[in-house]
Amino acid sequence: MRRRAGRPQLKRDPLGSYMASRTYLLCRIATAVTLWLLLGPNATAQSSWDKYQPGSISAVIARERQDVLTTIRRGLIPLTRVSAAPFPTRALVQYEDSVRPTSTSHLAVLTAWAKSLKLAIDVTAMFKSEVLFREDSVPLWIPTQAALIDAMHGELRRGDRLTLFVGYAGAQARDSTNIEWVFMANEFGKQ
Repeated sequence: MRRRAGRPQLKRDPLGSYMASRTYLLCRIATAVTLWLLLGPNATAQSSWDKYQPGSISAVIARERQDVLTTIRRGLIPLTRVSAAPFPTRALVQYEDSVRPTSTSHLAVLTAWAKSLKLAIDVTAMFKSEVLFREDSVPLWIPTQAALIDAMHGELRRGDRLTLFVGYAGAQARDSTNIEWVFMANEFGKQ
């Protein structure tokens, strides 16, 4: 039988499968590794934003409130409670265009949270400022990643509505009437 020019010929191995050439396989592997190196971090970051569910900060507080109050009633105050569940939430909030240094109580909760998860991050550098947002009528000072502060100043104006990607770190309380809920802002999108 004669071979036809221009058509690739596949070889059968002893088990009857068609084998691609070694060069072809190496090229495919090199392409896959290159794409992973170029897109891997972005693909991972993209998929991590998918974990954030639409919701409200108030709903997370309502969900956690009873456990915090129960701990306070047991006499365990002052209380710093760290959450094992970050409740990644995409909350609709209003930007109030106010920034201040992150409060010591918020830094204490964030530091305890990072240590409990064995995260090797410098909380005081990453969350050195907190930004004032409003969810419905509730004002919220939320520690915000340093990398976002300039972007917020450049893209947002006071009163702008935005989607804020927040995680819940925990709470600090002196008594049942004075509970500070600590969230962290990780990303935002203007509405």
